[in-house]
Amino acid sequence: MNSFKGIFKFYTVIFHFDFSIFNYKIDRLFFLTSFHYILNSFLMYPLLPKSVFDKAYDISFAVFRVVATVNNAKLKSALEDSAVDLILEINDQAVDKLGALVRLATSVNEMKTLNAEVLLRELDNIKVEIQSAISQSAIGNEDEVDLSNSFADSSEQPVHKQEDEEKDIKINSNIANRQSAILSFIRQLPNGCRMRDLIVKFPEVSERTLRNDLHDLTTEGLVERVGSQGPFASFRGVTKKEIIAL
Repeated sequence: MNSFKGIFKFYTVIFHFDFSIFNYKIDRLFFLTSFHYILNSFLMYPLLPKSVFDKAYDISFAVFRVVATVNNAKLKSALEDSAVDLILEINDQAVDKLGALVRLATSVNEMKTLNAEVLLRELDNIKVEIQSAISQSAIGNEDEVDLSNSFADSSEQPVHKQEDEEKDIKINSNIANRQSAILSFIRQLPNGCRMRDLIVKFPEVSERTLRNDLHDLTTEGLVERVGSQGPFASFRGVTKKEIIAL
């Protein structure tokens, strides 16, 4: 973290340095472009390929050439500053700002229409490249990715899940049908039904399963225990009137 702070401090000092040591302003532009690209690469900014920085340099260089004929000092200075800002911060805002100044210079006859059209066209192009680079960085698909293997296993999961759900439905349906048959049989015995009666009636069902079914029916209030506990206990079906009364 301290090393990053040092880099940002160096970055600030560099861009506030007196560039009088350079013979031409274009040297400053080249220096800014190269240094900014290197810094972005070092810090791993999600962003822009070198081609975008090269285009920004070309546009800024062209602006400095064109503004040599601009008479309005404030407008000339603003164009130069925006040309440098385009390299320092390559983003839509910097592009739009420079484009607005170019249009203004044309409107007040400080820049030839042909030159303005060329600059505006290149500004539109770099804006498209910026958006494209950011989009590719965001989704991380600069190279085509083959996802066939990644989802090979997961593609089978819905089938298994569906099979499991169908199996559960079938099991639940079987339980419901069996318990419904048990309840119907119990209701046919007005004096109560004992476990041995159920064992005889449903020989294919284990005694343990029958006891579980009786427990479920009792819990649901469809059957109630009558008499003593244990093997001599009997059960009777609760009538619809009794259920409604509950």
